[in-house]
Amino acid sequence: VSASGGGGAVKVLPHRQHRSTSISKTVAVTGGCASTRLCAPTLAPEHAAGQTAGAGARCALKAPQLYSLAQAFRHVPDPRARDGRPYPLWAILTVLALGLLLGRVHLSEIFRDGQRLSQFQRQRIGFRQRRGSRFVPTPCYNVYRTVLCRLDLNALAQVLTDWLSAHRGHLPATLAYDGKTIRDRLGLIVTLLDVEEGVPLAVAAEPRGKGHEMTCARQLLHSVPLENVTVIADSLHTNAENAHTIVSEKGGDYIAALKDNQPILHALAPQRLDGTHPPFVHCEPASGFVHERAARVVSIEPDAAAYPHAAQLVSLQRQRTHKRSGATQNGTRYFVTSRRPSESGPTRLAEQIRGYWGVENKVHWRRGLQGGEDQCRLRDAHSACALALLRTALLALARYRGYDCLKAAQEEYAHRPQRALSCIRFQRLTRKE
Repeated sequence: VSASGGGGAVKVLPHRQHRSTSISKTVAVTGGCASTRLCAPTLAPEHAAGQTAGAGARCALKAPQLYSLAQAFRHVPDPRARDGRPYPLWAILTVLALGLLLGRVHLSEIFRDGQRLSQFQRQRIGFRQRRGSRFVPTPCYNVYRTVLCRLDLNALAQVLTDWLSAHRGHLPATLAYDGKTIRDRLGLIVTLLDVEEGVPLAVAAEPRGKGHEMTCARQLLHSVPLENVTVIADSLHTNAENAHTIVSEKGGDYIAALKDNQPILHALAPQRLDGTHPPFVHCEPASGFVHERAARVVSIEPDAAAYPHAAQLVSLQRQRTHKRSGATQNGTRYFVTSRRPSESGPTRLAEQIRGYWGVENKVHWRRGLQGGEDQCRLRDAHSACALALLRTALLALARYRGYDCLKAAQEEYAHRPQRALSCIRFQRLTRKE
């Protein structure tokens, strides 16, 4: 469209034709400048019919949120040589994710799902036609096994972390992280979970196993932004280096469990907290028991605690009573946090600490039992870690698709592979209500 000033004319060009070749329609604009008419907030009644509904509306999502899981796979570096890439890496990873979303446990089952794909589906995934033919082949079993053994776990984890954390904004949040060893000590996966949303935000893998959880967790903390968030971890990660990283370098806060690995704090917490009166007691029935929880909080100086950025000591006392027999079980746990009393009170701290168990219930348990991680027959630690990273990403994908857990999505897609493939290729990081 071109406009002329001073009561000129507006020239509308046909689609896909150069303006110098032909002009199909000329609309005369009278009574003012044509550019003024076109730039007006509302068009005149005689011109309103040419306005498209919703024209000019901008998407509320950011650019990283528009990428699907299949598009994220394109950023994973290919470990194979250039002359050894008959099948694109992102297509192989898409088939692996498709098989896991369909509920497959073993690599042989995923391979057979790839063989059942139609020619149209193979082209959509990214596989190429055979030279001199219109047939689109799929990889054999050894291709999947070789790719999983040679895949760069750090690069795959970083790509999935960027994709998972793309939807998180700058509002205050509570994050919890913990590690889980894959069955038979084949490797270790550390997951960072959004407690309120119940979805993983970052992952890291370590094929050497449980003894390297602390190193893997520190790499995970350095790979994600932690401004304006509260990070919760168990006693294994309660050390001065992690506290300094979270508060001083990343701008967040921490809640750390206390045990014998911090002897000064572990001895100081009962002295300061056991004699105080709890501000509130919470009771709830659950599975034939009555749980009674009491939270106590006291302020403390970092110098007295001999722990960086320590602001409060927290104790959570739980009493579980059996409804029929009346037998009781008591337990007390102690924590240290950098949150000030004006920022988090006893009620909020108790909720955040209890939300830490979401890592076990919503990630580790679902990935191990519902996702089939504990039943997989793979004996290579590198391959087992790669599949565990994919299962973690699928947990978030199923959650944003509207399913409560991965098992519900697997039951839905078990006999509908086309819908599962569309979910991987087109589902964005927006929640489906």
